[in-house]
Amino acid sequence: DGTVSSLDQSPKCILGTCPKPKLTENVESISPDSEKVNAGEKFAVKSKSNFVPEHSELVCQTDGTVSSLDQSPKCILGTCPKPKLTENVESISPDSEKVNAGEKFAVKSKSNFVPEHSELVCQTDGTVSSLVQILFRSRTF
Repeated sequence: DGTVSSLDQSPKCILGTCPKPKLTENVESISPDSEKVNAGEKFAVKSKSNFVPEHSELVCQTDGTVSSLDQSPKCILGTCPKPKLTENVESISPDSEKVNAGEKFAVKSKSNFVPEHSELVCQTDGTVSSLVQILFRSRTF
């Protein structure tokens, strides 16, 4: 009959939206609190303690999917590389090249020196606490 099947017969474009992803293991929260966002807007992923988001932001695409490859937020265990030995540092243990978030490196100084920080704690962001610079003081007797 030559008519268009749409009810009002005029083409429309609507803004794409994405539903809020479900919480997965080690994910503490996803914001905003709304159940969906518009295309171009983002969901922010917050991880549980000692974990970091694989993708801290998930962007809503025009096709209704979010930008991460599998569309589900993931949080992975944070790790820290072993700090390099510096002047007057005899050793840093454990011997492994990295530790998990929340674990510690123990610092042992050379003779006549004491570590300013005997333990360095691995943070979730891959940095080690008290590691602005490993400083050592000479022992005074």
